[in-house]
Amino acid sequence: MSALTLSIVFLATAGLGTALTRAALAYLRHRAVLDRPNERSSHARPVPRGGGIGVVPAFAIAWAAALWLTGSPVGWPEAVVFAGLALLAVVGWWDDLH
Repeated sequence: MSALTLSIVFLATAGLGTALTRAALAYLRHRAVLDRPNERSSHARPVPRGGGIGVVPAFAIAWAAALWLTGSPVGWPEAVVFAGLALLAVVGWWDDLH
């Protein structure tokens, strides 16, 4: 993969991750999925929980695009990583909500 293609994939991933995170935060604020501060908190006012949910799909899409752009075959190692990403997203989301 050329440096230009790699740069484009990187910038597209950063943009997609930012857009998905902003959308997730707006949804979480609207639904009042908030972490309320207590004596152990590092924040003083309620903040949304789960904003990281936008990062996992952005990374998965970027990796899939990189595999496609390089013509790399998708085999078991890639499937395991994608399954791990999905599991990480589900566990992280469950942890944020409970």
